[in-house]
Amino acid sequence: MGNCQKGEVKMKHKEMITLIDTILDKVKTMHTEGQKEYAMNKDNVFANFQRIANQTGNPQEMVLWIYLMKHIDGIASYIKGHVSQRENVKGRLTDAIVYLCILWGMIESNEEMEALNKQQAEDMLKQSKEVQNGTSYV
Repeated sequence: MGNCQKGEVKMKHKEMITLIDTILDKVKTMHTEGQKEYAMNKDNVFANFQRIANQTGNPQEMVLWIYLMKHIDGIASYIKGHVSQRENVKGRLTDAIVYLCILWGMIESNEEMEALNKQQAEDMLKQSKEVQNGTSYV
């Protein structure tokens, strides 16, 4: 890391980009391992959250949020000086990033579903109008 004065920590941009690449590799590895262990469904990355959501009556995003907050609490404890934890703070940070990426995926999936539903509704409305006007070829 760059030159540091007392109490000042520095990192150059290039070093940060290298660190981000390393972190993202760890995040991908952690997600892949978690997918096998928790989701138990290679075709649905949200399966674990959906199972718990169905059991608790909460949205899958809320289930994810609860899991994420456990790690955020651990990170907050570390920041406050509590270093001795069951899980290393970097592990908690990695898990938090994985959960945020999964949440991003849930949002993307929801947006895609909403766009598809909107398009289907528009298509049905168009067909209905064509039938009413006698211009339908369906």
